[in-house]
Amino acid sequence: MKNPMIFCAAIPNEIKPLCRRLNLATPHAGSSLVKSAPSGDYPVQIAVSGVGRDRMEALLQEMSPDPVCCWVSIGFAGGLAGNLSTGDCLIGHNVMTGEGDAYSFDSFWRGKKSIGVSSNWLYCSRQAITSAEQKKHLHKTTEASLVDMESAAVARHAQKRKEPFAWIRVVSDAAGDDVAPEMMKCLSPAGFPSAFSALKIILAKPALLLAFLKMGRRSSLCASNLADVILLWMEKFSSK
Repeated sequence: MKNPMIFCAAIPNEIKPLCRRLNLATPHAGSSLVKSAPSGDYPVQIAVSGVGRDRMEALLQEMSPDPVCCWVSIGFAGGLAGNLSTGDCLIGHNVMTGEGDAYSFDSFWRGKKSIGVSSNWLYCSRQAITSAEQKKHLHKTTEASLVDMESAAVARHAQKRKEPFAWIRVVSDAAGDDVAPEMMKCLSPAGFPSAFSALKIILAKPALLLAFLKMGRRSSLCASNLADVILLWMEKFSSK
């Protein structure tokens, strides 16, 4: 059997449609889990860490040292480029951080354009980027297309192991969208969405109810689009 392909995500909501299509039980919030299933030529593993680079780094350190065919960071991301809309998916292999680190896997993906991996840069932030003004400034200073909070951990891990890496991210909020900062306060101590925390916030500020409902609908659409793109990408990868 070939070495596994490992998909790394922050929260279960990002990968529910993908897990269904791979006939996997979706990992439960509240703990870091890895699920496995055969898919095409490669066994697939899905690692779920909770939001944030530190949580992803901690999960990756616990995983098996056995060889991996490709590490893939997947999930939602904020759009920085003005031409991206909510639900759009991008695939790339370059990651930068605010600390000045940069990870690129050109040597592996060169000559594999048909797989769909682009040279777009993704910015991995320590904090949530929630305002349109923040996103505008970040795009101007970095020229990155997207922002997330976990991909640098996966890229760094892959680089240390000298194994391939890519990211597949769906735009959950476009460059011009402001996201209520309260959304990031709805996380449990383990970094997973907490219904109890969300309810407390809505009770304290009922005007946010519509924003939460809108986010829920948008998340479902984005997760479905992400699953479509990942499965297509997997087919192309397996054919090479």
